[in-house]
Amino acid sequence: MKNMFLSLMATLALMTIAAPAGSAQSFNPQDAIGTWTFYVKIAGAPPCQCIQLARFRADGTADGPANDHFSGAMLGEWKKTGFREATFTFLQNNIDKDGNAAGLYVIKGVMTLSDDGTKSTGTSKFQALDSSGAVTFTGTATFTATKLVVGQ
Repeated sequence: MKNMFLSLMATLALMTIAAPAGSAQSFNPQDAIGTWTFYVKIAGAPPCQCIQLARFRADGTADGPANDHFSGAMLGEWKKTGFREATFTFLQNNIDKDGNAAGLYVIKGVMTLSDDGTKSTGTSKFQALDSSGAVTFTGTATFTATKLVVGQ
């Protein structure tokens, strides 16, 4: 009986040591991985229909579609930075009225997930860069977000 107990303990210890590094990224039930709809309120701006879709992947990358005719697809990265907290950086091409490249939007934010992991709130800072990389505009925003849940 003692040998069986020691064997079980050794097996559990080995499983813990051999667990993949990606499991450290896990939020358990409060997981940011998935597809999110962000509803954004830009500080100092009139109310707008500012909506961004983003998919947070298990490998720490994020992507999403363009949200209007003046931006390209969103690419980014995210990571767990605390209990029910994720930090992200998104990049999105800026396109002028003639369809030419006009720079880049850089959006950095922190989101706090709800207890069940299907909602979040957060803040972000953003800047617009021109085609030479010079900052042309900066601002802050708050947001709420809803995670896509299959079957609901």
